[in-house]
Amino acid sequence: MPDISEKNKIGVSIIIPAYNVEGYIGDTMKMIAKQTYGDFEAIIVNDGSTDGTGDVVRKFCESDTRFRMIEKENGGVSSARNAGIEDAKGEYMVFWDADDEIPEKSLEYLHSAMEREEADMVIGIRALDTMTELSRPETLKELTKQREISKVDSRLVWCLTAANKMYRTSILHNNSVRFRSNILCEDGIFWFEYMKYCRKITGCPHDVYVYKKRNFTDSEKSLSLSTSIHTEHFRGMEYVRYFENACEALFDGMEKSIENRYYREKLFQELYKKLMREQVIGDVYRFIWSLDDDGEKSLHAAFDIVKNKLYKNEWDSVLAKESDIDIRDGLKTKKELREKPLITLVVTADAKDPELILKSIYGQNFPEFEVLIDGRIAEAFGGTISGYENIRVTRGSTRAEIKNAALDDARGKWIMFFEEDMFFGINTLKGFVRKASKSDKMVSLYVKTVSGRKLKDIKPLEKTFASQDKRLRKEIDRMFSNKVFLVDWLRSEKFKFTDDSASDIARLFDMNKSSRKKSVVMMTYLSEDDYMSGKIHWKTKLKLKYLR
Repeated sequence: MPDISEKNKIGVSIIIPAYNVEGYIGDTMKMIAKQTYGDFEAIIVNDGSTDGTGDVVRKFCESDTRFRMIEKENGGVSSARNAGIEDAKGEYMVFWDADDEIPEKSLEYLHSAMEREEADMVIGIRALDTMTELSRPETLKELTKQREISKVDSRLVWCLTAANKMYRTSILHNNSVRFRSNILCEDGIFWFEYMKYCRKITGCPHDVYVYKKRNFTDSEKSLSLSTSIHTEHFRGMEYVRYFENACEALFDGMEKSIENRYYREKLFQELYKKLMREQVIGDVYRFIWSLDDDGEKSLHAAFDIVKNKLYKNEWDSVLAKESDIDIRDGLKTKKELREKPLITLVVTADAKDPELILKSIYGQNFPEFEVLIDGRIAEAFGGTISGYENIRVTRGSTRAEIKNAALDDARGKWIMFFEEDMFFGINTLKGFVRKASKSDKMVSLYVKTVSGRKLKDIKPLEKTFASQDKRLRKEIDRMFSNKVFLVDWLRSEKFKFTDDSASDIARLFDMNKSSRKKSVVMMTYLSEDDYMSGKIHWKTKLKLKYLR
């Protein structure tokens, strides 16, 4: 154990596990170096990286003596954090990841709260950046306003991450509290076990951490079937038992009163709801197409175990919160989802980057879809797409033939056609299903241009979405890739697509008023000039010029 006597004491130890994060770790260290509270040591644990992570860290450490690196064989994020704990010299400790955003006053806010309240743990706000939005959990905002937080407050289960908290190093060392390896929810289990030894927990009502939800635009990996690691994590459902033991320990020594029994039941039921909604459903079921057969079996077993622990009224509240997917009779199998998807997504050869589109389809968090793919794309990909069980190849060789065949073959209630290079954000389909009304027949989704991890409005489209002018809608919002159509409506109208997409869109606008969902965002790398290319009537240009 390191010497943390008064003479050698450091204010805060920052533990950062790093594995193959060459592209991110430099920026993270720069953010940490700019912290307004400077009495820290940053321990970067290089967990057997095979890229240039070690070189980037080593060079930075030479320029700032507050940073140092530990190197070890690859053992996973828990073992890396544990190595950092063993080596830490700070009075307090935080655990941050190598690829997120750290606001410059994070340490100042957390350390001030720890000292002022003489607390053993401080909880700050962790914001979530999904590119399309920056959000903060309401329960977390409520909790962090409190000077003293009860360790049996049921709201605690909704902020299981370790990264938005500060810990007392002596508690970690004296009680051997460590991260458990190779298990789901290791963050939450860690600090729930830590809470047993806390005399006081306090809130810090400031953003202290921004979790950047990485998606396909942040990765250079090619399209391939990615079997989920959750197969192993779900096996035996060990993490539920660890949580239950940690929660039970929080009530040790408490009077066995009706009031405390109520708090116990409330805490456990909130825990099971959290595990069901965010781990079983959110992290795995919504991405079911990345699971192999064993993974799917483990998922359904996990679902049954957790659901059986929920009271009926609590299960009903889960159904209400997860209203975009139909799980009233339990999770669907991949076979059931193939046979009756909610949405049919058609990827045509007109799209210049079908791989990007497919990555976005399988990278968003909605499982009830099928993909119909142009035979020319399927041929180009060879056997790469064969692992995706909900892809079918469409018939035809022309644009019109492909679309008409796809409409005939679609199993979904809704259908989308990808012709232009637009793609989903992680919440696009989920958002559409929640926003669509029973009267919608044709829905136009908003489109933003991607620049780094920022999204920019396309000004002409923004003006069009704010206007009721039909000519604007027909000439500016004329792309197919951001439209969702009701299949039964197209079939009942006996609509036939042609090879002239602009004409088809105009006819569809004439047939039915398009519903616009500005809060549901599609993304594109197309510039405003790209979006406005083609013939636009002079009257439309004039209207755009004077629209605010």
